[in-house]
Amino acid sequence: MCSEQGVGDEIMFLSCLPDLLAEVGPVTVECDPRWQAIFQRSYPSVTTIPRQVCADGDNSTVYDYTDTVREHGFQSYVFCGDLPELYRRDLTADAPRTGYLLAEPSESAKWRRRLERLGPRPIIGLCWRSGLYINRQRSLHYADVVDLLATFPHQDCTLVSLQYGESAEEIERVRTELGVVIHDFPDLDQTRELDRVAGLMSGLDLVISPATAACQLACAVGVPTIGMEKSNFHCGDKRDPLFANLYPVMRHDEALDTGLAIARTCEAVRFFLATGHLPHDEPGNS
Repeated sequence: MCSEQGVGDEIMFLSCLPDLLAEVGPVTVECDPRWQAIFQRSYPSVTTIPRQVCADGDNSTVYDYTDTVREHGFQSYVFCGDLPELYRRDLTADAPRTGYLLAEPSESAKWRRRLERLGPRPIIGLCWRSGLYINRQRSLHYADVVDLLATFPHQDCTLVSLQYGESAEEIERVRTELGVVIHDFPDLDQTRELDRVAGLMSGLDLVISPATAACQLACAVGVPTIGMEKSNFHCGDKRDPLFANLYPVMRHDEALDTGLAIARTCEAVRFFLATGHLPHDEPGNS
């Protein structure tokens, strides 16, 4: 099972891993080393190997499987990005599961105890942008966190940060301008310690995120998630073909509008606070 370019992409496409295992049995999964522990815990029959990357003569990054094929004797392969074409062909059907990865139990228990001390439930995890370098064009895809929380029903919940990368200034700006507290965890590296992040997420009641690795991981561990963009593959409205627990706020035929995404996100949060679940559409109604 060959990897894809981003850690979020791997988690998204490998949501079809249980389907592959049911058909062909044990496989070897190439993945970012940060995912190896959670995959081995979730699927003991799976062998994981780190990404087979190296630099060529021009110092470009390439994938070289020569040594691993020699070591393991592989005779067939598939890219994980091809799995949805094999196992999610009926786009009118609901996604088959709400999560497929297991957080480490003791880590989850630690985070649950820690979260209970922060404030009342529901406890909502919030990611508002990618952690990568954001240029002017990329910034158009992400809502400003102050704009997001200006009309957010924050008085009825506890907010924690799932923002990876540097975010202290934005969190302070939210506190100064809105009087809203987003709890952050300086002792957690949300870029490198992804297995610990999964433990944190497992204790949350809801996650809100654009299409980032945080969104995909929350979906993968089974947390109800509001996606501030379109569904994966842009082929569903009010539901997602890969994750039954993901509610995308943008429709497939709409241009991305962060103002509209904010309004619909806040509407979905209010629905969740009132009912305890997300406003999913019924299968076949997208």
